[in-house]
Amino acid sequence: MKKRILSYTFFAVVILVVSVTLLVIRQKSPRELQVSIYNQWNELFVHEVSGKKKAFISTKRTKKVNISLSEAQGYGMLIATEQTHTDSNKPQETFDKLDAYYLSNRDAGTNLMSWKQVISHNGKRVKKYHNNATDGDLYIVYSLIRAAKNGPRRLPIIRNRRKLFWKIS
Repeated sequence: MKKRILSYTFFAVVILVVSVTLLVIRQKSPRELQVSIYNQWNELFVHEVSGKKKAFISTKRTKKVNISLSEAQGYGMLIATEQTHTDSNKPQETFDKLDAYYLSNRDAGTNLMSWKQVISHNGKRVKKYHNNATDGDLYIVYSLIRAAKNGPRRLPIIRNRRKLFWKIS
């Protein structure tokens, strides 16, 4: 009889330990997976302009040049914005660099980002197209709005980008 009670108690303790372990792993894994995927994406697609605090999203890479599109820039800004809740400062730095690149690649007349830029591997722009893609500008606007919601320090971004919002609407 004592053996049977001891067996059941041991079995219950093992089940409890396994359950608690699985629960802890399950709660930790999605965040770690998200951070890991973000870091891989950042390494593959985010390219910093050498010597400047700017970065662009490379949509196509050849032997001589990188190609960046306004849609990709908007996606990248949105991805970085959604990652700012992590413990790392890297998403915030990435967002700031992507935003700086966006600001330096707007058309003078519209304040909208040129839809395509061709950039050499040393960071110099080879060609800038002088028209816009509305979807790219909408993604950029949405990422700026999300950035303002994710952190109070980002609120001035919205105030400084009113021209962009009015041009699109």
